[in-house]
Amino acid sequence: MTVNKPLRLIYNPHITDAAVNLALEEYCCRNFDTAHDYLIVYINEASVVIGAHQNPWEEINHQALLNNEIAVYRRISGGGAVYHDRGNVNLAFVTDHHPKKFGNFDYFTQPIIKGLDRFGVEARHAHHNTIEVNGKKISGNAQFTTTKRMLSHGTLLYNSDLALLRYSLDSDFKPVSSKSVASVRREVGNISDFLKAPMAQESFLEKLLDGILAQFPMAEPYALSEAEWDKIYQLADEKYRSWEWTFGHTPPFSFMEHYPEGDLTLPLRVWVKKGYIDRLESEESIVLKEVVPTLSDQLIGQRYHPSYLQQILNR
Repeated sequence: MTVNKPLRLIYNPHITDAAVNLALEEYCCRNFDTAHDYLIVYINEASVVIGAHQNPWEEINHQALLNNEIAVYRRISGGGAVYHDRGNVNLAFVTDHHPKKFGNFDYFTQPIIKGLDRFGVEARHAHHNTIEVNGKKISGNAQFTTTKRMLSHGTLLYNSDLALLRYSLDSDFKPVSSKSVASVRREVGNISDFLKAPMAQESFLEKLLDGILAQFPMAEPYALSEAEWDKIYQLADEKYRSWEWTFGHTPPFSFMEHYPEGDLTLPLRVWVKKGYIDRLESEESIVLKEVVPTLSDQLIGQRYHPSYLQQILNR
C-alpha cells in the first residue's frame, strides 16, 4: 500500500456500541482534516449491520435477533449484511478519494494480510471485497465516498460465535420484487482456528496493529476531543438508532401474504416503500372487492412490521 499521508490511529476498544462506532466512522470521513489518513479500530457488542442499499427483512432472522437481544443497524457503505460480536474486530481506513482506490479493496486489505502474515496465517484477497484463509471468509469489506474523502472498512472474525452469526443472518423472507442489494453468503471461519497456538484476542489485536502500523512510518495515535465525541453521540442517536434510517431507508419491495377466509388462504401482494406499507393488490376477485379496501384503510401508511401485519390479517 503506497502511503501518501501520515496516518492517525483511533483505537477505540472501550466503546462497543455499534451505533456510536458507525457514527464515529461517518463523522471522521466527513469532518476530519485532509492532511492525514485515519485508521479506526473498534469492537462491537453482538449486532447485525446491513449495507446502505439492503432490505433488513431479506437479510436478517428477526426472531433470532429478538431471542438473543441483538440490535440491527444500517451503515453508510454498500455491501452485504455482517454479524458483529466481541470476537469480531473492525477496521476502517479514512483516506482521500481516488478513482483507482474506490472499488479497489486490495489497496486496503493488503496491510491487513501482511499483518496476519506475522502469525503464520496465509490470508489472501478474494471475491472482490473479502479476505479468505483456506477458502473460508474471515473478512468482508465495503466502501463509502463523499467524492473528496472515502471510507473503506471491514470486519475480521477472530473468535466470533459462528453459529449465532449463521442463525442471525438466516432470513426466510422471500420478496416478489426488490430493489435491494442482496448479500452473497460464503463459508466463514475464525482466525483463531488458523493460529499455530492459542492466543488471547487482546494479544492478537495488539500484534496485528503493530504489523499494520509498521507499514505506515509516520503513524501516530489520535485522541478525539470532547466536542468531537458530543457530535458523534448526537449522530448516533439521531441517525443510527432511528427507525427512519435503519428501516425507512429500505429500497421498495413487495411480497406475498395470505388472508385467511374460512378454509381458504387468499393471496395478497403487499408493497412497501421507505419502510411504510404503500399499497395492497390481489388477483382474487373476492379479496379485491371485499377484503382489500378494508385492509387498505388499516394498513396503508403504517410502518411495515411482520407481526403487526399478521395481527391485522388474523383479526
